[in-house]
Amino acid sequence: MSCVDDALLQMYVEGVLDAADEEILRAHLARCPRCRQHVAAYKELMWDLEHLPEPAVPKELDQLHETLLRA
Repeated sequence: MSCVDDALLQMYVEGVLDAADEEILRAHLARCPRCRQHVAAYKELMWDLEHLPEPAVPKELDQLHETLLRA
């Protein structure tokens, strides 16, 4: 069994494949644990990227903002 290219798996996870290619890929995923594992990893990565924590604002930047507002 030949596995699918990683770029195609990523496109599948992103939902940008056309219906025919998606159907073929779903059939492959039904019988390929390696590709299913890669799809799961891509889904986890996408979730992580969509849920990044807000960066902390340095105290100095907050003080600078206040100074600029008063000027």
